[in-house]
Amino acid sequence: MQLAVYGQNAQSLKVLVNYFRVKSVPNANFYLHTVGKSGVAKTISYKEERPGSRPISTKTRLEVFAQVQIEAPHVFDGTTRAVYDGASILYSRRAIPQSTFETVKGMTAFVVRLSLDSANIISARDLQALLNQGGGNVGNSLAARTLLQHLIRATPMKTGWLQLKKNSFYTDHREKHLTGGLIAWKGFSQSVRPGSGGLFVNVDVSNIAVYEPGDIVELAMQFLGTKDVRKLRDMEPARLKRLERFLKGLQIHILLGPHRGRVWARPKRISGLVTSGGYHTFMKDNNELTVQAYIEGKYNQRLREPKIFGIRVGTSAVFPAEFCEVMSGQPFKKRLDDEQQRRFIENSTQDPFQRLQMIQDSVSGPNQVFQYSQSPALEGLSIQTRPEDVNAIVLPPAKLDFAGSSMTVKYGKWRVDRVKYSGPGAARTFAVLIFAHGILPVVRDFVSALIPVGEDRVSRNPRIQPRDVYLEECNPANVAGALARITREKFPGVAFLLVVLPASAPFKREIKHWSILKGLPTQCIRDRKFSTKNQYLNNVMLKINAKIGGYSTYVPWLKNLFPNEVVLVMGCDVSHPAPGSNKPSVASLVLSCNREMTSYIPQISVQEPRTEIIREIGPMFKKALAALQNLLKTKNGLKYVQVDHLIVFRDGVSEGEYQQVQQEIDDIEAMLQEYYTYVAAKYKVPKHKPAITFMIVTKRHHTRFFIPQEMARQDKQLNNNCPAGLLVTQTIVPVEYENFYLQSHGGLKGSK
Repeated sequence: MQLAVYGQNAQSLKVLVNYFRVKSVPNANFYLHTVGKSGVAKTISYKEERPGSRPISTKTRLEVFAQVQIEAPHVFDGTTRAVYDGASILYSRRAIPQSTFETVKGMTAFVVRLSLDSANIISARDLQALLNQGGGNVGNSLAARTLLQHLIRATPMKTGWLQLKKNSFYTDHREKHLTGGLIAWKGFSQSVRPGSGGLFVNVDVSNIAVYEPGDIVELAMQFLGTKDVRKLRDMEPARLKRLERFLKGLQIHILLGPHRGRVWARPKRISGLVTSGGYHTFMKDNNELTVQAYIEGKYNQRLREPKIFGIRVGTSAVFPAEFCEVMSGQPFKKRLDDEQQRRFIENSTQDPFQRLQMIQDSVSGPNQVFQYSQSPALEGLSIQTRPEDVNAIVLPPAKLDFAGSSMTVKYGKWRVDRVKYSGPGAARTFAVLIFAHGILPVVRDFVSALIPVGEDRVSRNPRIQPRDVYLEECNPANVAGALARITREKFPGVAFLLVVLPASAPFKREIKHWSILKGLPTQCIRDRKFSTKNQYLNNVMLKINAKIGGYSTYVPWLKNLFPNEVVLVMGCDVSHPAPGSNKPSVASLVLSCNREMTSYIPQISVQEPRTEIIREIGPMFKKALAALQNLLKTKNGLKYVQVDHLIVFRDGVSEGEYQQVQQEIDDIEAMLQEYYTYVAAKYKVPKHKPAITFMIVTKRHHTRFFIPQEMARQDKQLNNNCPAGLLVTQTIVPVEYENFYLQSHGGLKGSK
């Protein structure tokens, strides 16, 4: 390892990583079989013939096929124990001729049809090549890797663990309440990871929010923030709709008749809510009945609360909420509110060494979760039970320049409460809108403390006086009116708005949307969270300075990195709506417009929901480049932008989408070619072709690094985390692309 390449003060360091080496793979061929046309075919339900009925969940498919293997030992013996992907592919060590299997689960009959896909075989040689060559694009490596992923996913689990995500398993042990009817569960994720130094299984601690199981009436009261069941009677439409959005799609058990105190064999799924469920009417035998009358007549059970909401199942069936029970282990897929998110993060935060011990215990020892050695499907697959150690590099700390001073970064962080901003923004006037009740005097004190901090950071005269700042208490029910009034009537020349919100402010999005359309920067702070402490005031001022066109510092060596070239940096990302929403995804792009790379030109575009690839990246880049050209023409008189090197940072792309991103690269190249063809024709200059470096920034990859305990004892400021600037370029790094792991900042809490 040549440290000099990374700087004079670079250091080497050996760290542990949550990767477990695969020592051997099955020495067998695996045959692929197609499972039916649509997986498992459902044929009979409640004694009624219903071919081609509703789609069957992956969980049910897996359970049904596990039952088939038990019931057909003549086909699935020890050597042909098969692994099913839950969709359409089955892997077996022996070719199974075309077969049909029938089984019954609960009150439902299923048919499983298998047909051999003779053209697709994953050979023992393919598996061995994956082990030896670290998953490069050699032969059948992708299919072999997919097979191994399904094999380890079929690992027997310790009792009490549920698979709630594709590669993750959870338990209610040490659950934490999040408020609003939700709880947090801890678990583990596992995945096969090829690297340049071999094949590994990555195991990490995972966290998930799930619905509180049990009485759905209690769950509804928790969500609505009440302890009085009477608040659930005769609910107004808006309140009922809000509760319906929270509960819709949940699986429940119905406790009625002989099933009182125990559950029906088959759970139901909530399709909606009705008000006053006991009084809901329906037709039976040409007679109109209420749900209450039907249940009392058929089951001889009296409703305690007929006026509270009812649970709709399917298109027409309605059950009183008091007879419904929420099944355990159902993930919450919507957005957490602020308090839930705070508690969830608090529960997820963990000391690095505690996290490492949990991971170690999950693959070995008395509390082992993943029991790799006990699976017939994993015969021949051997996995090391201690974490891998890898060689890393600690990059030299960066130097930052401020106005009249400089600072060397330590532990990936720096203070700005004693320096002058390099590029102060400009906002001579600002106003404060207060949407929280009864805190006007406290806000005045805050503004009086904030102004001197801002003046200290920018050294600007004349100073803004607190008495010159306009403050107004506003009605949260009329946000649009308050915003319009401040800019049209009260303070038409205002350059910046400070907005004080209550602890819960669903209208914050409305304020930010107005800010973008109006072109007037805003900074929001929360009641009961803002303070006059020096650190808080400086953090707020940092954000304000950036929003009014300034920057606090820059890295001086960036200007010298490409001394004779014009280098632009572009960042791209896509933001998606909450799960289940049909709102569009928003693609965003920023393009640097100064040599310090501290100021950027933004572009946004909407596209189809949950589409990760940026469809309009070419036109967006074209608009940003045109804006940069206009800026340079105004400042320097330049007629066009001569870009020598474009560096693109693309966020939010998963490993499975790397190939699709090539379309974005092609669109950027095409746009640059179009631009410089135009420039060459208009200004009679040689056609130019910039270099492009496209870097995909991947997060949530579950790779965690851990320093030696001796190093942690010697340097308490590390908080048991790896130092900022940790760089890993070998052993576990995938080989398909140029790749590296970089921890660019220090960890305040938890493990990095």
